[in-house]
Amino acid sequence: MADSTLELNYSRWLPADHAAPILDLGCGDGRVLRFLADKGFRQVHGVDRDAAALASIGTLPGVTLECTEVGLDYLRAQRGRFRLIIAKQMIYYIDRGEALAYMTALRDALADDGVLLVEYFNGSLLSSRMTELKDPFIRTAYTEHAMRRLFTASGLHEWFTGGERRPANPRLRSRVYDALRAAWMAAYKAILILERGHDSELPRIYTKSIIAVAGRQPAPGH
Repeated sequence: MADSTLELNYSRWLPADHAAPILDLGCGDGRVLRFLADKGFRQVHGVDRDAAALASIGTLPGVTLECTEVGLDYLRAQRGRFRLIIAKQMIYYIDRGEALAYMTALRDALADDGVLLVEYFNGSLLSSRMTELKDPFIRTAYTEHAMRRLFTASGLHEWFTGGERRPANPRLRSRVYDALRAAWMAAYKAILILERGHDSELPRIYTKSIIAVAGRQPAPGH
């Protein structure tokens, strides 16, 4: 069964060539790997330090798995290898002091026409502190502005930054939730403006997760 959320958010960034090498960094239980295998990609590499999570994935066509730390040493050994690197909900486990070196290593692991896709929880939300504190291994939280600066400092070109999109749900309960959330976010924006004025650093994205995409080269058409 197709993963409709990944379809909405990731499909436009996938290589046209199904033989292009792709890395799912910190692949966990293999959700992204299954999505890529279903799409017909034949050179997908999933890496994670959690052996139990990797064992739960099983065998997927076109997918190889590796159990190892996904730190700087690993990335520096991959120089120029991948057309697409996906880092879904893992970048915040990297220590803040190593963030620039890590992002630079991600850049260097890309082919010249390679693309990096990073998904991370939105540090601009009031609940982000709860997210950060509930997992003792999370090292830092990122806002859209922080990730943009990290891309630029590492020599990457930002292609896209936006909120995670969700498939429409026609159920009444979902519609009520969406309406209440929209009202709360409008109030939250007003509070931020009252506190800080019309600051250029105010968040523009209010979804729970953010999708940020960058490349070694400027985005096509720019």
